[in-house]
Amino acid sequence: MSDGEMEPSVIKVLREAALRGDVSAQCNLGWMYSKGSVVPQNYAEAAKWYRLAAERGDADAQVALGKIYADARELEMCDSTAVICIRAAAKQGWASAQYRLGEMFATGHGVPQNALEAVKWCLLAAKEGQANALLRLIEIANQGNVVAQRELGNMYDSGSGAPQSDSEAGKWFRLAAEQGDISAQVSLGEMYAVGRGVSQSDAAAGKWYHLAAEQGNIDAQVSLGEMYAVGRGVPQSDTEAGKWYRLAAEQGNIDAQVSLGEMYAVGRGVSQSDTEAGKWFRLAADQGQSDAQWILAMMHAEGRGVQKNTSEASKWFRKASEVEKEERRRKEMEEMWGRLLQINSPRRSPQKPSQICGVQALAHKLVQSLTESAKRGNVAAQYGLGLLCAIGHWVPQSDDEAVKWCRLAAEQGDAYAQNELGELYATGCGVPQDDAEAKKWYQKAADQGHEEAQRHLEERTKRSFDDFDYYDPYDPREDMWCEDFEPEAEQPFFDEAENSAEWDYDYNEDAGEWGYD
Repeated sequence: MSDGEMEPSVIKVLREAALRGDVSAQCNLGWMYSKGSVVPQNYAEAAKWYRLAAERGDADAQVALGKIYADARELEMCDSTAVICIRAAAKQGWASAQYRLGEMFATGHGVPQNALEAVKWCLLAAKEGQANALLRLIEIANQGNVVAQRELGNMYDSGSGAPQSDSEAGKWFRLAAEQGDISAQVSLGEMYAVGRGVSQSDAAAGKWYHLAAEQGNIDAQVSLGEMYAVGRGVPQSDTEAGKWYRLAAEQGNIDAQVSLGEMYAVGRGVSQSDTEAGKWFRLAADQGQSDAQWILAMMHAEGRGVQKNTSEASKWFRKASEVEKEERRRKEMEEMWGRLLQINSPRRSPQKPSQICGVQALAHKLVQSLTESAKRGNVAAQYGLGLLCAIGHWVPQSDDEAVKWCRLAAEQGDAYAQNELGELYATGCGVPQDDAEAKKWYQKAADQGHEEAQRHLEERTKRSFDDFDYYDPYDPREDMWCEDFEPEAEQPFFDEAENSAEWDYDYNEDAGEWGYD
């Protein structure tokens, strides 16, 4: 039997099974008619068979029918089954179904009219490139819908779902902000603060921040606190700055907690209290804020506002050091990719006033106090000062000074300092690289239960620590390759890798990300 004679037989068998209620046969017929496979393409027939399966609860059939309704505009869809199906397809991410559903909610066709639902689905569709969805959003926004206005502002601001345009973003943010939308008020305040899409105006920025801050918005409260702290766009007032910082800090904002801690430490805008300062620094430190961790460590080393505790001081010094290193790695990677991709970001926000003055001024005083304590033999101060010198945070970076202070603390038995000194010897930072010395100090720290030192020893035991005699281009302290490392010519692996398509790192347009081919 020829293929032509077989095809009608297949359709006949499927049709008979479908009419008996076989869901699989109904779906197969729906697929064949929708694709024009074996039978002529016919959306009405496809919808008919998918509908039978969808009404019996088949999820795949519901999605497929929803897609047909979304794309085949000539099909009427005014009953509950049609709505269920197109919603199922929309939830599966089918952009045309999302737009169709949004349009239905906007016009009240097949569903009760609902502007918020219309915005929701049209927004999803627009971000998937549905141009008609963007036009529908603009139409809804022009009718005064504040959610549509705000979302259009976000879309034009980010360039997601609409062409990037600062002026358009400002236009829609303003319309939403004037209706009291908090998020739009904050966004408009940010635009005025830097002069993006609008004429730069600190006074206008303060106005919009104030409106949002009074409604409890944390970001606006922090920004308003910073403006009062330096008198930017508003009259300078430490009392007002403290007021807004406190409101944001009580909601868990890290920047506000650090700023409020600094104000209590120096008695600016509030009554001086080391105890209150320690409280707010501790809250920020627990959330991983490195400045707060450094300061809290110094306070524990000195017994200022918190209990004098060498172990707590060393713990927080270590945590701050790890956060600082991770942040530095992240910035290095961003800078590297920025250079490779030739990305310039003119929209970067200016440095915050609290980062320019308050915390750094307090830190300078604490570093002076820490240095004096270190010279008097305070082991936590010696270790902390060593870490600060190693990283170059608040003091000039110096490996020699790092070794000096860490050694003094290590010789007094501080496990954290012993581990750090081991790392300095292992990597040759500030001292000649010496595996034996590294192992010695790791062992001293490990004997006190220092987990990281124990891991270092285990790793080196696996690698036959004392037997290795080669230059390792990988620096475990910085988790990066040394800049001057070049593979030897006789190593074929690198040449093969360079010439292999498997190692090509390129942008994958389909996946929307960078990666190896």
